[in-house]
Amino acid sequence: MCKELWGFVSQRCIPLRHEESQFLFYTILKIGGNHMENTYSVVLTTCPNESEANRIIKAILENKLAACIQTFPINSHYIWEDKVCNENEIALLIKCNNNHYNELEKTILANHSYEVPEIILLQIKNGFSKYLGWIDEVSK
Repeated sequence: MCKELWGFVSQRCIPLRHEESQFLFYTILKIGGNHMENTYSVVLTTCPNESEANRIIKAILENKLAACIQTFPINSHYIWEDKVCNENEIALLIKCNNNHYNELEKTILANHSYEVPEIILLQIKNGFSKYLGWIDEVSK
């Protein structure tokens, strides 16, 4: 196990007690800048039209709360006030650092027309380290 766990660090492996090896492993991950700490996410929201989507996107990007926002048209099916509804909407996929979520949510709410907008944070478990680093570079 020692060779498997530490083979990428060194050709030699010094046997450590379990607690010591866990501490060392997590220390190396932190020093190495590993992006597996769930510090990044995709926030989903929907808008009734492109005009509102663009207003929200502009507010988010100008405040550097996200690095990238993708949009695409969707057809949403849902229940609202005991009625089955079907609406065309614009979905936003917002790539951000989790540290910005509270401010991001406030910005979406301040610019959204829905009474109860969809605002869902999905953790990024892992990703291309240069892309995740870029998220940090271009956002606050």
